[in-house]
Amino acid sequence: MLKKNGVWREISLLTVTDKVLQRAFLNVIEPEFEQRFLNCSHGYRRNRSTATAIQQLLANRDKGLVWLLDADILGCFDHIDHEILMQLFTRVVKEHFVIDLLQKWLVAGRRHRHQAIGIPQGAVISPLLCNIYLHQLDAKLSCARWHYIRYADDFVVMTTSENQALEARNLVSQSLAALRLVLHPDKTHISNFEQGFTFLGVEFFKNTYRYLWQDKKIQVEGKDLKMLYRYMPTFYSKGQ
Repeated sequence: MLKKNGVWREISLLTVTDKVLQRAFLNVIEPEFEQRFLNCSHGYRRNRSTATAIQQLLANRDKGLVWLLDADILGCFDHIDHEILMQLFTRVVKEHFVIDLLQKWLVAGRRHRHQAIGIPQGAVISPLLCNIYLHQLDAKLSCARWHYIRYADDFVVMTTSENQALEARNLVSQSLAALRLVLHPDKTHISNFEQGFTFLGVEFFKNTYRYLWQDKKIQVEGKDLKMLYRYMPTFYSKGQ
């Protein structure tokens, strides 16, 4: 599949049998990890969405956290390391046949099966695998008491100053290096509400935020933004 930036992305087209099996796999395995995931993670989780992520961002903004590291991971799905992923997976799941099944799915339908990196785009279980992998980043930043919000591989770290945002970037880079991932150089920057920025399709500028909903541009203004949550969109489709 050709992305908007002109880069080709490999999409795995699973058989109907594999799709059914992966859905059953997900129904059994996901609760085991869900109870371990943290509140900073909003993507691909029940009762969480871009709306809950934006609500958390606005709550932090109202607390004075007006500087932020706005970050994206370079080719996250394509660079997830199989060895690390399996280590994280087997900390929770011990059944050998389940582990063996996952290992086979990681390479099913791929052109370069000898390369032990990347999880299949379009697979039913891939969103969960992404969250399992990036939970390590969630835990690292949460333990360091950073105000951090993640939706898939798109995230922000909110601070009270530019220097703190730069410090957060260093910690994020170190944490991602341990996962054999890097920040996207073109989609990662330090910003604030005065300068304006966009997160999960919502544009923020000073005391205003706006977004598209059902082909209409919605704009909300006000000093106490935490009172305006009811205006948030109910869904947002993020391209991977």
